[in-house]
Amino acid sequence: GSLLIAAPSATELPVIPTVQSADMKAETFGLNKLMVEIGSGVVSEELKPGLDELMQILPGESSSSSRSAKLRLQKLDPPSPECSGLAEYQCQSYYRLELTPDQITISAISSRGFFYGLMSLRQILAADPNHIPIGVIRDYPLMELRGPSDDISRGQVSTLENFKQIIRFCGMYKMNCLMIYMEDLFELKSFPTIGLNRGRLTPDEIRQLEEWG
Repeated sequence: GSLLIAAPSATELPVIPTVQSADMKAETFGLNKLMVEIGSGVVSEELKPGLDELMQILPGESSSSSRSAKLRLQKLDPPSPECSGLAEYQCQSYYRLELTPDQITISAISSRGFFYGLMSLRQILAADPNHIPIGVIRDYPLMELRGPSDDISRGQVSTLENFKQIIRFCGMYKMNCLMIYMEDLFELKSFPTIGLNRGRLTPDEIRQLEEWG
């Protein structure tokens, strides 16, 4: 007899954190190239960080069993019926990700929602670009602030590049803050010995991290 494969549920999708809802089919498709189409009202410059992360994970032409598809990013006009009953921060982070062999569509109200949708797609592609599930994912966060706390006052202090890697990692998993706890690790002109030789952060480095985030 034939082998029956069940469609993946929201908890079974390779997406962290678990999406709010997923209406998936058992069929899958392969993908090695995306042709990006940006809809009206979408600011292309704001999509660059998410698109750059996504394109790095594509397998390229070496995967003979895969194929190309269109990636369309289209704006939802607020107030969207899809955000009914959600808090404002949830609406701003909401996205709908539609996966079909010919076109993948991400719909969102803001650049934040587009970024989160792109990161979910990135995780799905990273898991297996040759078996992408067909279906529709709808997602939004349950908490307004999401991120780790890093106590640098009682141990090693990350370098600036390492801090940037941590922020990048947080973004890929839809965290929106990094709470750096410091006591004497901030360079102060009025107190030059505070944090001396302990890896203290300069005001310029703090500004760079703010801009990077």
